[in-house]
Amino acid sequence: MLSGGHTVFYGAPSQARAHFESIGYRSLPRQSTADYLTGCTDPHERQFAVGRSADNVPSTPDALEQAFRDSSIAKELYKLVADYKQTMASDKTDQEAFRAAVLDDKKKGVTKTSPYTRAFHEQVWAMTVRVFQEKLQDRFQIFTSFGLTTLLALILGSAYFNQPLNSNGGFTRSSTLFIGLLTTCLDGMAEMPILMLGRPLMGKHVSIFCT
Repeated sequence: MLSGGHTVFYGAPSQARAHFESIGYRSLPRQSTADYLTGCTDPHERQFAVGRSADNVPSTPDALEQAFRDSSIAKELYKLVADYKQTMASDKTDQEAFRAAVLDDKKKGVTKTSPYTRAFHEQVWAMTVRVFQEKLQDRFQIFTSFGLTTLLALILGSAYFNQPLNSNGGFTRSSTLFIGLLTTCLDGMAEMPILMLGRPLMGKHVSIFCT
Protein backbone atom coordinates (compact mmCIF):
# COMPACT_ATOMS: atom_id res chain seq x y z
CA MET A 1 0.00 0.00 0.00
CA LEU A 2 1.47 3.32 -1.10
CA SER A 3 0.97 6.91 0.04
CA GLY A 4 2.87 9.75 -1.57
CA GLY A 5 5.35 7.29 -3.03
CA HIS A 6 6.08 5.69 0.37
CA THR A 7 5.30 2.12 1.35
CA VAL A 8 2.94 2.47 4.29
CA PHE A 9 1.99 -1.21 4.44
CA TYR A 10 3.13 -4.44 2.90
CA GLY A 11 1.72 -7.73 4.04
CA ALA A 12 -1.40 -9.84 4.30
CA PRO A 13 -4.68 -7.98 3.61
CA SER A 14 -6.15 -9.45 6.79
CA GLN A 15 -3.51 -7.58 8.84
CA ALA A 16 -3.78 -4.22 7.10
CA ARG A 17 -6.88 -2.95 8.87
CA ALA A 18 -5.64 -4.01 12.29
CA HIS A 19 -2.34 -2.21 11.67
CA PHE A 20 -3.97 1.16 10.95
CA GLU A 21 -6.34 0.76 13.89
CA SER A 22 -3.38 0.08 16.16
CA ILE A 23 -1.61 3.32 15.22
CA GLY A 24 -4.66 5.47 15.98
CA TYR A 25 -7.13 5.43 13.07
CA ARG A 26 -10.82 4.99 13.80
CA SER A 27 -12.52 1.75 12.81
CA LEU A 28 -15.54 2.77 10.76
CA PRO A 29 -18.52 0.38 10.70
CA ARG A 30 -20.09 -0.92 7.48
CA GLN A 31 -17.01 0.06 5.46
CA SER A 32 -15.00 -2.35 3.37
CA THR A 33 -11.33 -2.84 4.14
CA ALA A 34 -10.29 -1.33 0.80
CA ASP A 35 -12.29 1.86 1.42
CA TYR A 36 -11.02 2.07 4.99
CA LEU A 37 -7.37 1.78 3.94
CA THR A 38 -7.81 4.32 1.17
CA GLY A 39 -9.41 6.73 3.63
CA CYS A 40 -6.50 6.40 6.06
CA THR A 41 -4.16 7.89 3.45
CA ASP A 42 -6.58 10.64 2.39
CA PRO A 43 -6.33 13.81 4.55
CA HIS A 44 -9.94 14.73 3.71
CA GLU A 45 -11.40 11.32 4.54
CA ARG A 46 -9.37 9.87 7.41
CA GLN A 47 -10.83 9.77 10.90
CA PHE A 48 -8.81 9.33 14.06
CA ALA A 49 -9.75 7.26 17.07
CA VAL A 50 -11.30 8.88 20.13
CA GLY A 51 -8.74 11.02 21.91
CA ARG A 52 -6.29 10.88 18.99
CA SER A 53 -5.42 13.54 16.42
CA ALA A 54 -2.88 14.31 13.71
CA ASP A 55 -0.51 15.44 16.47
CA ASN A 56 -0.12 11.95 17.94
CA VAL A 57 -1.08 9.72 15.00
CA PRO A 58 1.20 9.13 11.97
CA SER A 59 -0.54 10.97 9.15
CA THR A 60 2.13 12.03 6.66
CA PRO A 61 3.56 9.55 4.14
CA ASP A 62 6.94 9.62 5.93
CA ALA A 63 5.36 9.02 9.34
CA LEU A 64 3.13 6.24 8.02
CA GLU A 65 6.12 4.50 6.46
CA GLN A 66 8.11 4.77 9.68
CA ALA A 67 5.17 3.46 11.70
CA PHE A 68 4.99 0.45 9.43
CA ARG A 69 8.74 -0.17 9.67
CA ASP A 70 8.46 -0.15 13.47
CA SER A 71 5.51 -2.55 13.52
CA SER A 72 5.72 -6.25 14.30
CA ILE A 73 4.40 -7.01 10.79
CA ALA A 74 7.40 -5.34 9.15
CA LYS A 75 9.83 -7.01 11.54
CA GLU A 76 8.37 -10.41 10.68
CA LEU A 77 8.59 -9.52 6.99
CA TYR A 78 12.27 -8.54 7.31
CA LYS A 79 12.92 -11.81 9.12
CA LEU A 80 11.31 -13.78 6.28
CA VAL A 81 13.44 -11.92 3.71
CA ALA A 82 16.61 -12.59 5.71
CA ASP A 83 15.74 -16.28 6.05
CA TYR A 84 15.07 -16.49 2.32
CA LYS A 85 18.43 -14.90 1.49
CA GLN A 86 20.16 -17.31 3.85
CA THR A 87 18.36 -20.25 2.25
CA MET A 88 19.34 -19.11 -1.23
CA ALA A 89 22.96 -18.73 -0.14
CA SER A 90 23.00 -22.28 1.24
CA ASP A 91 21.34 -23.66 -1.89
CA LYS A 92 24.13 -22.47 -4.17
CA THR A 93 25.69 -25.91 -4.01
CA ASP A 94 22.59 -27.39 -5.61
CA GLN A 95 22.65 -24.69 -8.27
CA GLU A 96 26.27 -25.38 -9.09
CA ALA A 97 25.56 -29.12 -9.26
CA PHE A 98 22.70 -28.45 -11.66
CA ARG A 99 24.86 -26.23 -13.88
CA ALA A 100 27.56 -28.90 -13.94
CA ALA A 101 25.01 -31.55 -14.91
CA VAL A 102 23.77 -29.36 -17.77
CA LEU A 103 27.33 -28.86 -19.03
CA ASP A 104 27.98 -32.60 -18.90
CA ASP A 105 24.78 -33.26 -20.85
CA LYS A 106 25.75 -30.94 -23.69
CA LYS A 107 26.67 -32.77 -26.86
CA LYS A 108 29.65 -32.18 -29.09
CA GLY A 109 29.45 -28.95 -31.04
CA VAL A 110 27.45 -27.02 -28.42
CA THR A 111 29.23 -24.08 -26.80
CA LYS A 112 29.29 -23.71 -23.02
CA THR A 113 27.42 -20.40 -23.22
CA SER A 114 24.59 -21.87 -25.30
CA PRO A 115 21.34 -22.57 -23.40
CA TYR A 116 20.80 -25.71 -25.52
CA THR A 117 22.19 -29.17 -24.85
CA ARG A 118 21.89 -30.40 -28.44
CA ALA A 119 23.60 -29.20 -31.60
CA PHE A 120 21.66 -27.39 -34.31
CA HIS A 121 21.40 -30.40 -36.63
CA GLU A 122 20.11 -32.54 -33.75
CA GLN A 123 17.43 -29.95 -32.99
CA VAL A 124 16.40 -29.91 -36.66
CA TRP A 125 16.18 -33.69 -36.69
CA ALA A 126 14.11 -33.75 -33.49
CA MET A 127 11.69 -31.14 -34.88
CA THR A 128 11.42 -33.06 -38.16
CA VAL A 129 10.52 -36.25 -36.31
CA ARG A 130 7.99 -34.33 -34.23
CA VAL A 131 6.30 -32.88 -37.34
CA PHE A 132 5.99 -36.32 -38.90
CA GLN A 133 4.56 -37.69 -35.65
CA GLU A 134 1.95 -34.93 -35.67
CA LYS A 135 1.05 -35.57 -39.29
CA LEU A 136 0.65 -39.30 -38.70
CA GLN A 137 -2.13 -38.51 -36.23
CA ASP A 138 -4.33 -37.43 -39.15
CA ARG A 139 -3.80 -40.07 -41.82
CA PHE A 140 -7.01 -39.13 -43.63
CA GLN A 141 -5.66 -35.65 -44.33
CA ILE A 142 -2.37 -37.11 -45.60
CA PHE A 143 -4.05 -39.41 -48.12
CA THR A 144 -6.60 -36.84 -49.28
CA SER A 145 -3.99 -34.10 -49.55
CA PHE A 146 -1.51 -36.15 -51.56
CA GLY A 147 -4.25 -37.72 -53.67
CA LEU A 148 -5.88 -34.39 -54.48
CA THR A 149 -2.51 -32.77 -55.16
CA THR A 150 -1.53 -35.55 -57.54
CA LEU A 151 -4.87 -35.36 -59.35
CA LEU A 152 -4.72 -31.60 -59.71
CA ALA A 153 -1.11 -31.80 -60.88
CA LEU A 154 -2.11 -34.14 -63.67
CA ILE A 155 -5.12 -32.00 -64.67
CA LEU A 156 -3.29 -28.68 -64.50
CA GLY A 157 -0.24 -30.15 -66.17
CA SER A 158 -2.35 -31.40 -69.07
CA ALA A 159 -4.04 -27.98 -69.34
CA TYR A 160 -0.68 -26.23 -69.42
CA PHE A 161 0.92 -28.69 -71.80
CA ASN A 162 1.21 -27.84 -75.49
CA GLN A 163 -0.33 -24.35 -75.17
CA PRO A 164 0.44 -21.78 -77.86
CA LEU A 165 3.56 -19.75 -77.21
CA ASN A 166 1.94 -16.53 -78.47
CA SER A 167 -0.70 -14.31 -76.87
CA ASN A 168 -3.42 -16.88 -77.64
CA GLY A 169 -2.12 -19.07 -74.81
CA GLY A 170 -1.43 -16.24 -72.34
CA PHE A 171 -4.80 -16.40 -70.60
CA THR A 172 -4.78 -20.17 -70.30
CA ARG A 173 -1.24 -20.30 -68.97
CA SER A 174 -1.85 -17.55 -66.38
CA SER A 175 -5.10 -19.20 -65.28
CA THR A 176 -3.35 -22.54 -64.85
CA LEU A 177 -0.60 -20.96 -62.76
CA PHE A 178 -3.17 -19.15 -60.62
CA ILE A 179 -5.11 -22.34 -59.94
CA GLY A 180 -1.88 -24.11 -58.98
CA LEU A 181 -0.91 -21.38 -56.50
CA LEU A 182 -4.44 -21.24 -55.09
CA THR A 183 -4.43 -25.00 -54.55
CA THR A 184 -1.13 -24.76 -52.67
CA CYS A 185 -2.55 -22.10 -50.36
CA LEU A 186 -5.71 -24.08 -49.68
CA ASP A 187 -3.64 -27.17 -48.97
CA GLY A 188 -1.60 -25.17 -46.46
CA MET A 189 -4.79 -24.08 -44.69
CA ALA A 190 -5.76 -27.75 -44.40
CA GLU A 191 -2.84 -28.21 -41.99
CA MET A 192 -4.64 -26.26 -39.26
CA PRO A 193 -6.21 -29.43 -37.78
CA ILE A 194 -2.70 -30.88 -37.45
CA LEU A 195 -1.67 -27.88 -35.38
CA MET A 196 -4.67 -28.42 -33.13
CA LEU A 197 -3.79 -32.10 -32.76
CA GLY A 198 -0.32 -31.07 -31.61
CA ARG A 199 -1.69 -29.07 -28.69
CA PRO A 200 -1.83 -32.06 -26.28
CA LEU A 201 1.87 -32.69 -26.95
CA MET A 202 2.69 -29.05 -26.27
CA GLY A 203 0.51 -29.14 -23.15
CA LYS A 204 2.47 -32.13 -21.91
CA HIS A 205 5.74 -30.25 -22.36
CA VAL A 206 4.36 -27.28 -20.44
CA SER A 207 3.13 -29.47 -17.59
CA ILE A 208 6.57 -31.09 -17.30
CA PHE A 209 8.78 -28.00 -17.44
CA CYS A 210 6.50 -25.54 -15.63
CA THR A 211 5.72 -27.57 -12.52
